[in-house]
Amino acid sequence: MVVPEDPDRIAASRFWTTGLDGSGHFMLNGVEPGKYRLFALAGVEPWTIQQNFSLLKAIADRGVQLELDEGAKATAQVEITPSEEITRVIQEQE
Repeated sequence: MVVPEDPDRIAASRFWTTGLDGSGHFMLNGVEPGKYRLFALAGVEPWTIQQNFSLLKAIADRGVQLELDEGAKATAQVEITPSEEITRVIQEQE
């Protein structure tokens, strides 16, 4: 999941998601230029994050920062955040 760093763009639901191929690689097209955080989430539906900005803030350190220019390509390695960690964060927020 790619999430904008800019809160106004987050509010506008500017999220991009994709899955992994058999080799654990992914590709996203059509991402607008800007600053982002890239997350790898296992067993979590993207809407769970999109609808809970406090959850997004709580896991921000798990994301990798990206800055994309017009027409740029980027490569990044991201540690997968397991669903158990997301569940724990949600329970702590309740």
